[in-house]
Amino acid sequence: MRGPTSVQEVRGQVFRRPGCRVRLPESPQHAPSSRKALLCMRTVSHNPTCHGAQLLAPAAPPGPHLSSGVPAGIPVAGVLLETQPQGGQAVEGKMLVLVCSVAEGTGETTFSWHRVDTKERLGSKSLRSRRSELKIPNVRESHAGGYYCAAHNTGSLIHSEVLNVTVKIPASHPVLTISAPEARAAIGDTVELQCEDKRAHPPVLYSFYHKNISLGSILVPSGGRASFSLFLTREHSGNYSCEADNGLGAQRSEEVAIRVSEPPPKTRLVNGAHPCEGRVEVERAGRWGTVCDDGWDMKDVAVVCREVGCGAAKHTPAAVLYPPLAEDTQPVFIQVARCNGTEEALADCEQEEIFDCGHDEDAGAVCEDV
Repeated sequence: MRGPTSVQEVRGQVFRRPGCRVRLPESPQHAPSSRKALLCMRTVSHNPTCHGAQLLAPAAPPGPHLSSGVPAGIPVAGVLLETQPQGGQAVEGKMLVLVCSVAEGTGETTFSWHRVDTKERLGSKSLRSRRSELKIPNVRESHAGGYYCAAHNTGSLIHSEVLNVTVKIPASHPVLTISAPEARAAIGDTVELQCEDKRAHPPVLYSFYHKNISLGSILVPSGGRASFSLFLTREHSGNYSCEADNGLGAQRSEEVAIRVSEPPPKTRLVNGAHPCEGRVEVERAGRWGTVCDDGWDMKDVAVVCREVGCGAAKHTPAAVLYPPLAEDTQPVFIQVARCNGTEEALADCEQEEIFDCGHDEDAGAVCEDV
């Protein structure tokens, strides 16, 4: 009989010799004791029965193999660069870890780390692992930039994608400045407190303190200084400081002192034998004028003496006793002052504006000289 006209593969093994194809028996009990004593089939060309047919190895599973039939190492694939802290967010002065890993790969793998802008190779390691680390122990601002890693075992060098590293600078040296000259100010003045940390990575929360008591806080989202206005009272004398916090640790500035003094008097005595005697003058809008002596009495003088920082009231002399007289261009600001003697300043007394008074009627005062 003629043999089959096609090759049948049974139990996964096929034998071949030029001009002949053979198959293993369908059941193990029919298998010959020798590989060469095989059941042959005639080919389509009616060649005679094959003898000494050669055994072909079963089809190999997918993947690389050595010539001996031993599987070779799997080449690396899926190279990834990550950081600790995550997301490439480094902090100046802290450690940054560059973690290179591969999704596939067997055997010893060589990892290397690279910087994009400087084309610098930062280091390399060879080990039997799918993951390796490179540590930068003390991060500086200059470490910001793009990085990638590469890996290989038996195949070509595979690169990761570039990871951008940002270096955040913690608050370190906030500086407090005060607008008042030499930090001196008077009651009723408005001063401006300014706090700035020029290197701190934004956003920065600035807080202001007086004697370690919080005055308020201001968030600066994109860098720069924060300003805080303060209307001064007697209680505002003392030490001030500010604090900068960008979430990486708050830092306090050095203290700056403000000495709040009494406001300069709006009243003065001129041309007397000592500072507590003379013609009475008052200031308005930066200009000095006189006071008419209409109704001028010891209660009025007592208030003047208190305001100019002198002792008790002694006399109510006429200003003509303290020549020269005020110039004609100098105004008379008060016609009549009706003080009860307890006021802190002449401006606190009830007054009548000028209607008819010359400098020959200007009022004077004598106080105890302290």
